[in-house]
Amino acid sequence: FWRSLRYYIIYRLLLAILFVVLGGALGKSLELDVAHTLLFFSASAIYLAIVLVSFILLRLRRLGFSWQLALQVCGDILILSVLSYASGGIQSNIGLLLLISLAAAGLVSRGRITLFFASLASIATLLVHAYAVLHDDVPVAQFVQVGLQCMAYFAVAWMAHSLAKYAVDSQLLAQRRGRDLVSMSEA
Repeated sequence: FWRSLRYYIIYRLLLAILFVVLGGALGKSLELDVAHTLLFFSASAIYLAIVLVSFILLRLRRLGFSWQLALQVCGDILILSVLSYASGGIQSNIGLLLLISLAAAGLVSRGRITLFFASLASIATLLVHAYAVLHDDVPVAQFVQVGLQCMAYFAVAWMAHSLAKYAVDSQLLAQRRGRDLVSMSEA
C-alpha cells in the first residue's frame, strides 16, 4: 500500500512542478488575464507545497494510509478545480487530470471510497463552472460538457473500483489455492 501511495505522490509532484513552471515562466504566454494568471501561479505553488507536505507525512506515517490517501485526493480535487477555473474552465481540460487521481485512488485504496471521491470531484467541477457562469460570463451551454466530465469521473471511479475488487478476489483465490497445495503436499 505505502509504495503505491509513494508513486502517486511522485506523480503529483511532477504535476505540481509542471504547473509552477507553466504559471511562473510561461504565465504571460498562457493568454490568461492578470487575475487568472496570479491565481494559476498561486494555486500551483500551493499545490507544490501540499505535495511536499504529503511526502513528509508519508515518511512519518503519523496518519493512517486511508487518511493520507483521502487528504491527497481531496487536495487534488480542490487545487485542480481552482487551476481549471484559472485557466479557462472546462475548455482548458485540466479537470480531466482528476480522472487520473480518481483511478489511482481507486486502485490504491482497492476501491473502497472511490465513488465518494468521484462525487466530490463532480460537485467541485459543477461549483467552479457555476461560479464562472455567474461571474465571468461563461456560456451556460457548457454545463453539458461539465456534466459529461462528471459522468467520466464516475465511470473511471467505478472501473477502478471493479478492477480493485477483481484484484483482491484474485489474490484471495491464489492464497487459498496455495494453502490447498501446501496441505496436499503434507498429506
